[in-house]
Amino acid sequence: MTRRRWSLLAALFAAALALPHAPLDAQKGQDAKKKTAPKPVNLVWPLPPEQPRVRYLRAYRGEIDFDKKKESKFKALLLGPDSPKPMAVLVKPYGVAVSTNGRQVYVGIRQVTTFNPIPPPPCIAPPPPGGPPCPTYPMEIVNYRVLVLDAASNTFVAKVELDGTPFGVAVDPQGHAVYVTTPATGTLWVLDGRTATVVRKLAVGVAPYGVSVHPDGSRVYVADAYSGSVRVLDVATGQLVAEVGVGASPIAFGAFVGPPADLLAVEYYHGTYGHYFVTAGADEITRLDSGAIAGWARTGESFRVRPLRTPGAADVCRFWSGSTFTPKSSHFYTPFDWERATVRGNPAWTYDGTRFAANLPDATGACAPGRIPLYRLYNNGMTGAPNHRFTTSAGIRSATVAQGWTPEGSGALGVSACVQAP
Repeated sequence: MTRRRWSLLAALFAAALALPHAPLDAQKGQDAKKKTAPKPVNLVWPLPPEQPRVRYLRAYRGEIDFDKKKESKFKALLLGPDSPKPMAVLVKPYGVAVSTNGRQVYVGIRQVTTFNPIPPPPCIAPPPPGGPPCPTYPMEIVNYRVLVLDAASNTFVAKVELDGTPFGVAVDPQGHAVYVTTPATGTLWVLDGRTATVVRKLAVGVAPYGVSVHPDGSRVYVADAYSGSVRVLDVATGQLVAEVGVGASPIAFGAFVGPPADLLAVEYYHGTYGHYFVTAGADEITRLDSGAIAGWARTGESFRVRPLRTPGAADVCRFWSGSTFTPKSSHFYTPFDWERATVRGNPAWTYDGTRFAANLPDATGACAPGRIPLYRLYNNGMTGAPNHRFTTSAGIRSATVAQGWTPEGSGALGVSACVQAP
């Protein structure tokens, strides 16, 4: 730096010290007027008089909302700017998905940064004598990214660079994998949800837009707008296992594959045997209701269960007594692995497969929110053969216990599973 520039800076600094300064309190008051707090936004859905279920909190435009670093003007005056100063940063969010535990939010963005280059690029052709100087054309940098937002602290903790605009974003039920589509490149990106790194790139058609994951995490479904189909990929191998035509230009933004519908388990009673039986199998219900299996009638009781292999639920297996207690027979259900192993070792019972799924209670018999206890009662062989009754009714449970039946399961009340509330 020249001696003349240092002298100029020294003179400016001395002049600044000689200027009168406003009192500190007055200065704070002026700053407060300049920085008026934004008015809170109160947006809810649905609108009153319905009870609101969704409330707007705030909007995030990208990492620029969290990494605001002010450049030192004094340093820029002495040494020049560190880098070209951006003129505008435009962030376009596309796909968004939330991890199952609610801790991470994944946002696909296309970020365009426009700036005037310093120094300006050379002229394509020299300007004419006395004419205007060469025009300066803004330059653009385009980034395609997936931003990872920590929901607890509202901060972006990671970003993943891609080679095209990320449109669809989906997270597997375990949160181990994040799937992102880039329609312009015909690619399905597989990210590690724990490390925010790319682990696999898969070619999935011409224009993949929407992406969704099966509830059990075994399949990924990608909507290809160009071919008018949904492509099904095996998660373990990354291979295409099916392609389903669905019409022109499917976009399918958001999750479009949901869990199977709940099943209804219906209770029956055999007046001659004095036994209860429950089933969620459509074929068995049809045969019992039609009389093809004689002697059984509905009690009017039922409860809702989950389909097999439902994430977070345990498959319930069934055993049959066969001819052990002829002419009577009985069925026994259990979701517990230890009990399944015990009954399988008993020659009086035959394994009859898994029939439906249900959530497990804790050691005290308590169920998670949204689930209700399914009580299990044992008749102690009073009819000459074992029989179990399953009910969600506390009143029926108490009345059956009063008849000499014994509660079985977790906790003092004997909870064998947790099922869907009606």
